[in-house]
Order: sequence, then structure tokens, then C-alpha cells
Amino acid sequence: MTELAHLPHYTCHPVFSGEPIDVAQYCDFTTGNCLKYLWRCAFKGQLLEDLVKSADYVRNLPAPCTPIIPQSVVDRLGAEATQFLEDHESDVLWLTVAAVMHLVRRQHQDAADLINIAIGRVS
Repeated sequence: MTELAHLPHYTCHPVFSGEPIDVAQYCDFTTGNCLKYLWRCAFKGQLLEDLVKSADYVRNLPAPCTPIIPQSVVDRLGAEATQFLEDHESDVLWLTVAAVMHLVRRQHQDAADLINIAIGRVS
């Protein structure tokens, strides 16, 4: 199988390793798209637009929302995010990283709140 070359916004996240599809593959469509927009929003040049899209997706999550993300994946993301979240101010990147963590832990209202705060800071 041929390895595809991905645009930098797929793999350049300063906190999370891998690609958003590595996590989104375990989610329903709506959760996966919310996650992908959050993960890549600061790196595509469309920050506000992608935050608004992630807010739309999180608002439309099915109830109950049950992404079946393996605990090992959640633990890896948590390990990657913890130090960053402890050491940084609550700028837009911090808000999106925290929102991703809430999303994968099924704390969707908390993720929605963080996304809305990020939108307010960008707009």
C-alpha cells in the first residue's frame, strides 16, 4: 500500500502526536468531525471558521453520544495534553486541546463551553 503525503495541518499539532483520524476512526460521524475540526483548526489558516464548524458539530452530537475510543488512545492523548494544559495559559490552542480532551472523555457540554470561549476570543 502506498503511503499518502498529508498536508502539514494533519500532522503538525504541537501537543498531540499522530493524526486526528487516529482518534476519529472510533467515533460516530458527528463526534469525529468535531474532533477533526478542533485538532486542525489552528493550522489550516481558517481558525474562526473551523471553531464555528466544531461548535456546530458538538451542538448536534447524538444523544447519548458514545464514541468508543479505546482507553489506551484516551490515555495517550491525556498523557500528551496534561503537561501542556498545566504549563500554558488559556489561549485558543489551550482551549482547543482541553476541548479535545473533554470530547474524547464524553464530556461534551464542557467541550462545547470551551469551543464557545475560543470563538469569543478569536472573533
